[in-house]
Amino acid sequence: MRTRTLTQALLGLTLLGLAACSSTTVDVRVTPGLDMAAYQVYSWLPLAREGTGDPRFDDELVHSQIVSAVESELGTRGYVVSQGAEPDFLVAYHLAVEHRIHTSTMYEDHGYRPGWSWEQPMSQITSYDEGTLILDLLEARTRKIVWRASLQARVDSDASPEKRARRIVKAVAKLMQSLPTRD
Repeated sequence: MRTRTLTQALLGLTLLGLAACSSTTVDVRVTPGLDMAAYQVYSWLPLAREGTGDPRFDDELVHSQIVSAVESELGTRGYVVSQGAEPDFLVAYHLAVEHRIHTSTMYEDHGYRPGWSWEQPMSQITSYDEGTLILDLLEARTRKIVWRASLQARVDSDASPEKRARRIVKAVAKLMQSLPTRD
């Protein structure tokens, strides 16, 4: 049972670790005129985590991996976690997984002679899971989102646990690439 839970949790790391894949999409939205220099101390927004509905991702290990990767990235950019002080901004994340189906059709040419041929369609159907990780930074006083980044990628359920653990760090780094570094 414990092995199964650990395996399922590690599958969740795959979702976040697809930063190196070409199918990864990152979208960043920033409040116009935002000056991140005014923000230094952060805290995690205390809210109940919403589940994805997929037990591979709704796990404490996945949560701790995300939190650790985000805190590491914020730290390298000069932001400091609150140690009892009033935070300047709050951090929250959201995780979602959707099952997708992709179809592609190719046409195979069957020619008899120039000008006389017919094409036979060949279709391929691929099903996969696509994961989305959204990271929000909120103004602490107003609790309004001032910076939001989202990453979408295919879930690679065949990756080893070690590879998944490395990939989550890479995915969060890619997600936070546009966040300014404090001087």
